Amino acid sequence: MIKIINLYEKYVPIKDLTDGNVKVDSDISTDKINSYLLDDLKSVSKSTGIKIQITTAKSDHSKGTKSGNTSRHHTNQAVDIAKLNGQGSNNASNGKNGSSQFRVNGNKIKDALVKMGYNWNGEGKSNPKAVLWQTNIGGNHFNHLHVSNTTGESSPPIDTKSSDDDVASSTDTKIDKQDATYTPIEGGLGILDKAVTNFANSVTTTANESVQNEINRFKELL
Repeated sequence: MIKIINLYEKYVPIKDLTDGNVKVDSDISTDKINSYLLDDLKSVSKSTGIKIQITTAKSDHSKGTKSGNTSRHHTNQAVDIAKLNGQGSNNASNGKNGSSQFRVNGNKIKDALVKMGYNWNGEGKSNPKAVLWQTNIGGNHFNHLHVSNTTGESSPPIDTKSSDDDVASSTDTKIDKQDATYTPIEGGLGILDKAVTNFANSVTTTANESVQNEINRFKELL
């Protein structure tokens, strides 16, 4: 039997949404999750080239937070990522120990999420989208990234246009404007422009009769 997934349903089992870029631990694969959050993670993985593995969702996380609030994990709107490109943090507990490569990759993921509107190290009513990373806020977030989205919608795609392309585009625009300066004028003004050029040439290269002919042409145009 072919299973049909309702793409418009907000909360969907993680295993139905993950792909080659975003994977999930088998023990939480049936946990339902905010589909828009998964869309953002797939976009981030694609833009950074870093494979993401979700290691915590709802079923393996406590209902409450350290501050006593209800965790976004419990409402299917947050995940923890403890593996990047198949590598863990090697028990990192601060910004210097553990795996340096995991920290580098984590920083890239965090930066991409921030570009998509996620608030770094601040989660609450005023921050519907958040990423906790390299902080002890809410627990040790040196060994994993905590990502949440309560907005009910995916974020705009990340602009991956390079600065070189921007420079080229700017240069092309300048060239186009310069070329436009030398575009021949059409219509009556074009005739006048041509007559002026001929007149200037005739003064230095032709006899007085030619000059008189050009003057007469000016009179007709006026």
